[in-house]
Amino acid sequence: MEDLEFYETFSRDVTSGKHEDLSIQDRLPNKINWLVDNEEFSIACDQGLIAKQFRSNILVIEAPYDLEKNSAYLVTVKGQLISSIPKKYDCVSLTFYDILTSPPYAILLAASTSGDFQLTIDPRNGTIHKSAPFR
Repeated sequence: MEDLEFYETFSRDVTSGKHEDLSIQDRLPNKINWLVDNEEFSIACDQGLIAKQFRSNILVIEAPYDLEKNSAYLVTVKGQLISSIPKKYDCVSLTFYDILTSPPYAILLAASTSGDFQLTIDPRNGTIHKSAPFR
């Protein structure tokens, strides 16, 4: 699968040079759109989102700075849900905040009261292969 081109929509003007009054959450897109076979797909979240394509799927974090609304999940490029990533893993409650690549896996970074963790995810099906502390 070719790389998708995401078109981002922001709730605030992040293109101007004045960012002093913007929080990190304000600097995140609140909607992404992409085209597949001339069909448009989108994901939106008022609290911001992070999305990265891996192979023929997209890993998404919604509301990375909102403890209540935070979630992570994997969808196909056609927007169909493959897997929701659990917010509790090994008895630790997680708040997802970033996505890294380490082929053939994706890595979700997550904060917790026990410190930060990285979850190694199979980007084909959302299976968690391992978790480890992250500093």
